[in-house]
Amino acid sequence: MGRGVRIGRVAGIPLVIHLSWFVSLAVVVLAARELWDPITGVGAYALSLAFGIAFFSSVVAHELAHALSARMLGIPTADITLFVFGGVARITSEPEEPGDEALMALAGPLASVTIAGACVLAAAPFEGAPAAFLGMVGVANLTVGVFNLLPGFPLDGGRITRALLWRLRGERLWATRVAAWLGRTLALLLILVGVTATAVARSPRFLLEIVLGLFLWQAAAQGEWLARYLDGLRARTVADYMTPVAAGDAPPRRAGAPVVAVPAWAVVADLAAAGRVPGDGDRILVVDGGGQPLGRIARAQLAGISPVRWSALTAGALAEPVAPAHHVRHDERADRFLTRTGPSGSTPEYVVVDGAGRLVGVMDGAAAARLRAVPSRGRRRRPLGRRLGRGRA
Repeated sequence: MGRGVRIGRVAGIPLVIHLSWFVSLAVVVLAARELWDPITGVGAYALSLAFGIAFFSSVVAHELAHALSARMLGIPTADITLFVFGGVARITSEPEEPGDEALMALAGPLASVTIAGACVLAAAPFEGAPAAFLGMVGVANLTVGVFNLLPGFPLDGGRITRALLWRLRGERLWATRVAAWLGRTLALLLILVGVTATAVARSPRFLLEIVLGLFLWQAAAQGEWLARYLDGLRARTVADYMTPVAAGDAPPRRAGAPVVAVPAWAVVADLAAAGRVPGDGDRILVVDGGGQPLGRIARAQLAGISPVRWSALTAGALAEPVAPAHHVRHDERADRFLTRTGPSGSTPEYVVVDGAGRLVGVMDGAAAARLRAVPSRGRRRRPLGRRLGRGRA
């Protein structure tokens, strides 16, 4: 889907709005404006806008239920994103047990059905527009809950199906393949229904079913390929992909050469004399006496400093600190690192440390490209960002 705009946090989880979400909000407002009879005109549009906001707030609640259940299982959530077909909670790793998978998948529909029931009860004392408004929010939530329970991956029902198959056979990858084909079948049915209804009614109002079916088909296919790749990554670690730190007095890295680490007390003039000042695009990492990373030095940091001052400047004083969030253990499983950092190629560079916190390498652009290269059917390798799709309608 690409990046969206972060608008805040819900229960500590970043809430992101993708630009495509505004398209869906406009569609909801236009489709709902005739539901508030006898209210028309500006009042109808205002109620439709309120309904759209209430509906998507319910979608956030649906995804928040997934995220909170994942948190209960010790799995953080990177963000909750609203996009054209609803929302998605991007968890940082896949569950290790089928029961955990089922619990996380059930949480969303349960939240939607609960909201639907609450809306029906709240509408009972009212009449007219307030009752219609609450009733429509309830119906919308019930629809979301029931639709997501359909047994096609990557819908929640498809994930529950995968969990059941996984439990029965003990093979996550096989279960994912079966659930993905069920998802393709569901997508094909949606497309056929949309095409038939559009032809019979001679109206574009059923085109949404066709678009949704195409989206589900693609998401099911991408989910299967991603599951296959992550299954192979479970036996590998970050250390298998990182760019290692060079030993001794090696020069700065060039074209994939190892990263160079220098002590914090090293004088910049001495580093320059030894050819260890970074060139364009290069970085030198600075470590303390115990080998723990303190920061990095980039060429841009030296550009504004006269070489005359280099003899009085140490690497530690010049180093730009690396945020703790950009530290990663060398023994972290590759699949967990991948899902935690996401598929985008714009992920910042990570420093890799061992169990004692000593610098051993970096997850730079080259390392991330190696990790995110997913084998395709033709044995070519494509960046993961072009293969990954994890949305829920």
